[in-house]
Amino acid sequence: MKKFAALFLTVSMVCGLAACSSNSGGGSSDGGSESKDEGGSDGKVAINVIAAQYGQNTKTWWEDFVKEIKEKNRFHTNIINKDILKTILLATCKQYKAGSTFYRARIWNDRHGFDKDHMGAPPASKASAGRANPEGISCLYLADSVDTTLHETRAGVYDYATVATFRLLKDIEVVNLVAIDKISPFQEIDCSLLAINLPHLRKIGYEISKPLRRHDSPLDYLPTQYISDYIKSAGFAGIEYKSTMCRKGVNYAIFDETLFECIGTESYDIDSLTYGYSMVE
Repeated sequence: MKKFAALFLTVSMVCGLAACSSNSGGGSSDGGSESKDEGGSDGKVAINVIAAQYGQNTKTWWEDFVKEIKEKNRFHTNIINKDILKTILLATCKQYKAGSTFYRARIWNDRHGFDKDHMGAPPASKASAGRANPEGISCLYLADSVDTTLHETRAGVYDYATVATFRLLKDIEVVNLVAIDKISPFQEIDCSLLAINLPHLRKIGYEISKPLRRHDSPLDYLPTQYISDYIKSAGFAGIEYKSTMCRKGVNYAIFDETLFECIGTESYDIDSLTYGYSMVE
């Protein structure tokens, strides 16, 4: 049965790609995904990518982007084709209905923990820099489960943690970086455009979900903050990304905390931990 499902999915992808190829007709698509190759005079057509001049060389692109944002142009860069990025992001869009519930944890030094009025995003004056927000701009970080949010706090043994439940007040759309490889080939997007940009989209997802380390500099957050700020300006409510602290967990960076209400809290005593480790080569 699994082999049959895999075969069906492969055939569906091929059919989808074939459909897209036939619809494109060799000319410019509605989304402007194709353009003349200015590097030659033979009229060749090149697929536009997020990382314009880099093709699918993701490593070089990200390294140059990081250097540009950190050392040259903090707020503007031509390394990323923002029009193409927006087109790709629209294909990752995921909807959540009002009433959906999410979780957020905070560590405290006694068993009574926090009340629900103190479980929201920090005020702007106290907002520190994170992967999805610069210092001074508040962002509500949530998780899909109690287990995920407790892992994300990195609580130690005998710490107390308060976990709040947040309820969504209205329907929202987020950029889903978890299911990048599951984007349907039948969506209204040029399949070649999607295929050539997948490596870059995976890289963005990896960088946003990468765990923060104690020695990280705030400058290390700038590249993902730039991407997140663009996603915010494009009208999305937030970003969904993988948890690296909880293997099957999912996290959310929500740009406007007023979209949610805290409906209750529970306190937990962290009584044990399990470490996974590997030797550094």
